Amino acid sequence: MAFLTNLKEIRVWAMMLVASVALVSCTLDETILEDIQEQEYTMTVEASMGGNPQTKALGFMDDRLVATWTENDVIYVFKETNFLGFLRPAEISTDGASCKLAGKMKVAPSIGDELTLKYLAPDSYISQDGTLAYIAAHCDHALATVTVKAVSENREISTSAARFINQQSIVKVRMFDKADPTKTLSPTNLKVQAKVITMSPSSMSPEPTVTAVLNYELTIPQATYTTNGEGVLYLALPNIPEEYESMKSCTTIYIIGTVGNDTYTYTRAGYPFEDGKYYLIDVKARKRNLKDLSTLTTRTYEAKDGETLTGTMTAAHLIKLTEGTTVSLWNVDINPDGYSYNTTANPGLTCEGNATLILEDGSVNSIKPFYGFRAAIWVAEGKTLTIMGSGRLDVRGGDHGAAIGGSSYFNCGNIRIDGGIIYAYRTSSDSSGAGIGGGMETVCGDITINGGFIMAEGGPGSAGIGASRGGSCGNITINGGIIVAMGGVTSTSGTAYGGAGIGSGYNASCGDILIQGGFMEVAGRTGAAGIGCGEKASCGSITITSDVKLVAAYKGNTSPYCIGKGLNDVSCGTVTIGGVETGSVTSEAGYYVYSPGN
Repeated sequence: MAFLTNLKEIRVWAMMLVASVALVSCTLDETILEDIQEQEYTMTVEASMGGNPQTKALGFMDDRLVATWTENDVIYVFKETNFLGFLRPAEISTDGASCKLAGKMKVAPSIGDELTLKYLAPDSYISQDGTLAYIAAHCDHALATVTVKAVSENREISTSAARFINQQSIVKVRMFDKADPTKTLSPTNLKVQAKVITMSPSSMSPEPTVTAVLNYELTIPQATYTTNGEGVLYLALPNIPEEYESMKSCTTIYIIGTVGNDTYTYTRAGYPFEDGKYYLIDVKARKRNLKDLSTLTTRTYEAKDGETLTGTMTAAHLIKLTEGTTVSLWNVDINPDGYSYNTTANPGLTCEGNATLILEDGSVNSIKPFYGFRAAIWVAEGKTLTIMGSGRLDVRGGDHGAAIGGSSYFNCGNIRIDGGIIYAYRTSSDSSGAGIGGGMETVCGDITINGGFIMAEGGPGSAGIGASRGGSCGNITINGGIIVAMGGVTSTSGTAYGGAGIGSGYNASCGDILIQGGFMEVAGRTGAAGIGCGEKASCGSITITSDVKLVAAYKGNTSPYCIGKGLNDVSCGTVTIGGVETGSVTSEAGYYVYSPGN
């Protein structure tokens, strides 16, 4: 309500609320009716929907939603934030798909003005029972925009035709047990959440927050499944607040259902739903199966698909993620009792196949390796590890291993991050692995970041995100998220090795760098660019599109550029910023900021 800035507007909004509540009984408060009758301008709008079920209004007929108007519908008319009056349907077509909206306005708009028409059914998403009938009666919110064409001497206002778009998506959910896809799930309680990791872009504070942009719990009566069929629910998902619209791809969806004494969870990265559209999704929910790492007795433990790891592990067990597995972390602490160069030679966790790691919402997880030259989380060459969720993960690499990615002498595969709050550091000041990427003098695959909050710092000569000292990595693509990345600093031995914040390390190379979304603050170290080449290094082309929110790149001391070439670089591809080929960029202040539209 912050946009209502004066008493008159507040009074009008209060009138709207009264009117919307009164719609339950299809009547208007008498005082509002009297106010309408005093208005002086007559407005008519053709509202033709052509039977499109994505438009206003949602009727319920023959067990399906249909686009119909009724004589009891009420439409509110606004010019920007100024309320002008009400419209009611008349001359409704036989199929209910079209009508003429008519009503009286207190103040006449001008020719060419754009007006917003709003339909608001009683808002009660949190009381949904999983049926289409409920959605039709309680979750129908729609908007249309029309242009004023004429205002006659008889005080008659005519406009362009109106096409209403519903302000929610409607999803048919079919729920199955992931462990047994032939088994349907009919939960009695359902929690629906969409969460995004946010922080103030102006402060770039390292303390992000998890914001629930959609969050409600439902009680589902058994009669719902008698009507819909076992395991079938219909959900109306209200539109994400406008300020988070551009962050849909960074959102994590959670659906948590209770079936008897069992809890089933479903996690999906990104929010693919658009207002006014219908979707069908098959939810393969995982039964929450906790595995306490403190109880392990075998030398090697292969995590099972759908399992949730929890607890503290200090003994040198080898935890494996194998091909096709999805494993969750819930307050895991893999923390060797005294970091040492022991004979176990284990990473903290190893990904030996294409696998997904979910950071459970609200969890705090910590992982270190059991050997000095290993990564905290190692990804096998040719494989892809995907990390998602909204929980926290603190990872510290070994002396020459990355926090996430490669170990010294062991190449690594691809790394994809869809969400989570991730702090990726080296273990000591002499560690030469990347924060996220390669171990010292090894090859790393592609790195893709779609969302989440990431703070990554490389060791001496290594990138915060990218290639390690003397190593290489594939392409780096950033589509969204909040990123703070720093290259390696001078080691305790006094040798200065410069790594980029995002890109290549000292005497290293990386592929193309594409940044097309998100907020980021990146810093190179001695001789290295913030984004691009480390000292005596190379990188492919660097492209930063106008879809980013903020890029602030700091060059290391002695480095000639903030984005692009490093000191004594071997080669650097083209640098393109906002569609313009700029070449390497710098500034006397030592940093370069690109913030399109701000």
